[in-house]
Amino acid sequence: MVGSQLVSNVPFVLLAGEWIPRLDAPRLLWLATALASTLAGNLTVLGSVANVIVLELAGSRARIGFWRFFAIGSVVTATTLAAGLAILLAERALGLVR
Repeated sequence: MVGSQLVSNVPFVLLAGEWIPRLDAPRLLWLATALASTLAGNLTVLGSVANVIVLELAGSRARIGFWRFFAIGSVVTATTLAAGLAILLAERALGLVR
């Protein structure tokens, strides 16, 4: 999630593609990377181009600044990421993901 915020999703996933295959449980790590990079867009206004487009189109009708977005986005991102990772780990424990 942090990598996606720093360099954006696509460049981060391309970078991750270099080292994930060499780690233990690469399938699980690919799934976790897909989950985190997808949910990372909820963290900040700049986390997703869609966020920027929606806020730009809303204009003065919905002034939402970076910090207000971050305050809500951090809760949404942390909650959904924790739930998603818990599900992935439960699936791994059940032998559904290797």
